[in-house]
Amino acid sequence: MKTPSKSKTEANPAVPAVPALTVGIDLGDKKHAICVLDAGGAIIDERTITNHRESLRRLSAKHPGARVVMEVGSHSPWI
Repeated sequence: MKTPSKSKTEANPAVPAVPALTVGIDLGDKKHAICVLDAGGAIIDERTITNHRESLRRLSAKHPGARVVMEVGSHSPWI
């Protein structure tokens, strides 16, 4: 009889759990496209923000504890 396989987190406790929110940011010269996903992968917010420190600060303050992933290029070295 085959035993059920363990999930990745059960097999390796070093693998972090899926966070409640993931914020994806595609950085641009003037604007950044953002997409916020819940733990199940459903889109809960999708918009653009300006390329300013204050905009990024507000975004991170709105989603504390979220996983943040970025697509970056040579146009955004200050990030």
